[in-house]
Amino acid sequence: MMDIQYSDDVIAFNRECKLDIISNCTKRAGIFGGEIFGDYLRDVIVARKRSPNCDVEIINKIFIWFKCQEEADRFLDMMGSSLIEVDESHYNMIKHGMNIVSIYIVILPDVPVSDINVNLLTYNAHYDTLVSYGSEKIEEILQLISEKRAVILGDYVRCDDDLCDIKRNYLQKGWRVTLQNSTKILPDDVTLEWITQEFNDIKSPTVNKADSKDEPQNTYNEKEILTDFNSHIESLQCLFLKLLKK
Repeated sequence: MMDIQYSDDVIAFNRECKLDIISNCTKRAGIFGGEIFGDYLRDVIVARKRSPNCDVEIINKIFIWFKCQEEADRFLDMMGSSLIEVDESHYNMIKHGMNIVSIYIVILPDVPVSDINVNLLTYNAHYDTLVSYGSEKIEEILQLISEKRAVILGDYVRCDDDLCDIKRNYLQKGWRVTLQNSTKILPDDVTLEWITQEFNDIKSPTVNKADSKDEPQNTYNEKEILTDFNSHIESLQCLFLKLLKK
C-alpha cells in the first residue's frame, strides 16, 4: 500500500482543527475550575500567546487539575461520550471517530507539581488566566519558558523514569536545566550518578581552605581571657577603695 504524502498546508490544517477541538475541551474544564499544566500549557498555549501564528508541536496528552472530585465529575458529565475512559483518571478524547488527545485528570487540593519550576504555572482556559504557584511571578516563568530554562525542584530525579522524562521533555528539546540551588547545566548525556553527586555537593558543600585563611581568627586563648578579666577586677577594687577613703 502506497503511503499518502500530505502537503504542509493539509498538515497545518489538521493541526489547527485538533487544536480547536482541544481548546473547546479545556475551556469546558475551566468552567468547573479545571487548570491546565505541563507540556501542553508550556509548549502550545504559552507559545501561541507569545506568537499567535507560530508552529507548535501537537502534544498527545493534556493534564487537567481539579481541586475536588465534584468539579471533575461535572466536567466529565458535560463532555459526555466524547471522552472515553481508558483507566482511572485517563481518558481519550474522540471526535469523528478519531482519537484527538489523551486527557489525564488530576484531583488534589494543592497544585500537583513537584518536578520542574516552570510546571508550577497553570492556565484556566475558560477565564483565560494564568496562575503561578511557585516562588516566581507569572512574568518570570513566562520568561524562563521563552528562554527554555528550567530548574528541577528538590530531589525530583531519583530513578530512570524521572531521568527519561527530563531528557525527553527538556534536554532533547534544547532546554537548559539546572538543579535547585545550583548553576550547573545538566549535560545532554546526564546520568543518575551525575545528578546524585550534584545533590550531595549541594547538600554538603566543600570548604575552600584557601578562602578560610582570609577569615579573621580569634587569637585569644582561655588563659589570656582569664588574666584580662582578673586585671579588670583588680582595677575596679582599687577604685572602690579610693572612693571609700574619701
